[in-house]
Amino acid sequence: MNTKRPRLCSLVTENVEQESDTLQPNEVGITTFVQPLVKGFEAVLKNRWEDFIVREFRGHVYAKLTSLAPIPDPAPEVADFNTEEKLGAYMSELRSLNRGDSEMLKFKAPDNKSDRTQIHQAIRSLFSSLESTTLKEDSENFIIVRRKNNIEAKGSRQPRRRANGMAKNTPYCHFVLYKEGKDTLSAIQVLSRFLHVGPNVFSYAGTKDRRAITTQFVTAKSINSKTLSLLNARLHGLRVGNFSYVSSPLFLGDLDGNQFVVVLRSVCAPRSVVETAINAWKCTGFVNYYGLQRFGHSSKSKSFEIGKYLICSKWADAVNLILKPTFADLPFLRKIKERYLQSGDAKGCADECPVGIEKTLLLGISKYGKTLNAIQMLPRNLRQLYVHSYQSFLWNHVASRRMAQQNPGSFYAQPGDLYYNDKDITVSDNCADGFCYSLCLNMSILCNVYCVLLIPNIKHLASKTRITSYPLDCPFDQHFREGDHSMSNSKLKDYFHHDFKQRPGTTLGLLLVQGPRTKK
Repeated sequence: MNTKRPRLCSLVTENVEQESDTLQPNEVGITTFVQPLVKGFEAVLKNRWEDFIVREFRGHVYAKLTSLAPIPDPAPEVADFNTEEKLGAYMSELRSLNRGDSEMLKFKAPDNKSDRTQIHQAIRSLFSSLESTTLKEDSENFIIVRRKNNIEAKGSRQPRRRANGMAKNTPYCHFVLYKEGKDTLSAIQVLSRFLHVGPNVFSYAGTKDRRAITTQFVTAKSINSKTLSLLNARLHGLRVGNFSYVSSPLFLGDLDGNQFVVVLRSVCAPRSVVETAINAWKCTGFVNYYGLQRFGHSSKSKSFEIGKYLICSKWADAVNLILKPTFADLPFLRKIKERYLQSGDAKGCADECPVGIEKTLLLGISKYGKTLNAIQMLPRNLRQLYVHSYQSFLWNHVASRRMAQQNPGSFYAQPGDLYYNDKDITVSDNCADGFCYSLCLNMSILCNVYCVLLIPNIKHLASKTRITSYPLDCPFDQHFREGDHSMSNSKLKDYFHHDFKQRPGTTLGLLLVQGPRTKK
């Protein structure tokens, strides 16, 4: 068989284009180091999925998959007395009623309420298709037993939560999602497709990277644990387990943090260089940048640019960027995007597209055009993530600019920085050597004090004040509105408002902040 081999120059060109399509750290504001004078080293990161393990945690509870078993059904109520003694005289009539040979059974009930309750329990446990009530006539109590409505007896008229074993006050199934080789949105799409429900049924606290092994918390509305557990036999690279029923769903940001296990391979440096770098991380920490996974998989279709278009109500630009072909797309999906770019046939391309955000958006365009209505067909969490990506983009750039204001290797705070005002923090005025950090990444304090507060107690540095044993922050954060803690560092304020040129009427609070969620 004679097959035509591709020309070498075309392969080289494609590889160069694919490499140029990769998002680079400097494109999202990742440009500085806490200690730029410390010698770095080269290594391979995320060579395998198991080289990057991420677990969510809330309080002291980590997202660990330890059980795939569903929640067992509640044990049926069993009468705690001798059934023959209490119902013996009426057993034949009850069986006849249960078969449908009669319509009702009425008999005198005991005067004691506890005895009547036991009779009702016995009837429910022995005859699930019968229902009993107590009726008072002429100062005497009678028990009336009837057949349930046929449809009701089959359970179809019962509320879905009851049919699913979910109580009225806990309509959400909380579970741990284990995944590898998929990002969170793709995993949710897979679960939605198998269950024939919309992605909005599921909610979660944050998205996790594709090239990693991750576990995270998810809630599903009105889907019981048995239904979810049965999916494990059909899923590839996904597992669900550790089920419980809860009263409310998760929201983006409803976690205290993530635990990372990172493997670096092919380290090209002497042991002394690596140890020096690790000690620098331990002592002075690092700039807490948002990573590349927050901004998409391609420099041609950046999530933060989509978010900026959404904020500015440029719906057509946002749609075009979401559907822009990139080398990060699977080959068949890239071809569909290219065909849509050439033909503009949204409906035809949607019919060929697999289930996913592209298909959903193309169907929206075929109905509404490149408008807000089309974008609103995308899952709410995805729309939020685009805006949060732009928030993260701004954070990275302002954090880099803040780091550029200090001399290399020095750890001095500046007026306008924020610190966490806690009784365990040592604060002394008129520090002779200026403002300084000490142990700026104290994770035990960060996790146990700061993250559990709805509205953390924040103060600005306004004068020569020494802050020890606590992390400092740039002067804006996802917990605060501009009116609460505005930028008092004038250089950063000018950088934000002038260099980013926000549209009129858009405030820092609207762009960067989702205010603290009030618990009712």
